[in-house]
Amino acid sequence: READEWKRWSNVPRFEALCGRAEALLQTVETPSADLKQGAADLKGLQAEWKALGGAPRERSETLWNRFRHTCDLVHGALRGAAGGRQEEREQNLKRKEELCARVEAVQDSTDFDETALLIKNLQEEWKAIGPVPKTESDAIWKRFRATIQLRTIRQQNIHLQSHTVIAVVGDNQTQVGQLFQVVGLTNL
Repeated sequence: READEWKRWSNVPRFEALCGRAEALLQTVETPSADLKQGAADLKGLQAEWKALGGAPRERSETLWNRFRHTCDLVHGALRGAAGGRQEEREQNLKRKEELCARVEAVQDSTDFDETALLIKNLQEEWKAIGPVPKTESDAIWKRFRATIQLRTIRQQNIHLQSHTVIAVVGDNQTQVGQLFQVVGLTNL
């Protein structure tokens, strides 16, 4: 019995160290750039260590436990709040990327290739600058954006090929070439 009591007293510094580590973890997860997965794993590890230590003397047990539990609750709340904030940010990013998709789709049939190419390049840069979207939407929105650009490129290549065919058939008569291009709606090759 006396040995058990000594063991409990020897655990006090360990419990205090765990409380200190939990408090340090709280400061870490409250930073905007905190790794939430790592924070959650660290919290779980601290809780497992607490359970593995055994007991503390009655005089200190409740105080230590309340300090640790309160800090863990705050860490958990901070993790949940940060995850919610990041999810909200990802939803906003999704809306912005949907707008970029709509802008690319709007110029898909443009025959002003130079201007459209520049616009698409700028939209791709904007895309890169926008942060991540919700994981469930990530592949779909990327495929939509990329597919529209790829279709646009294929269409442009086909039109260039057709224009070279027209020029080969009509010859050097610039007037006839220009008239044919206007008939099919081509303005800038």
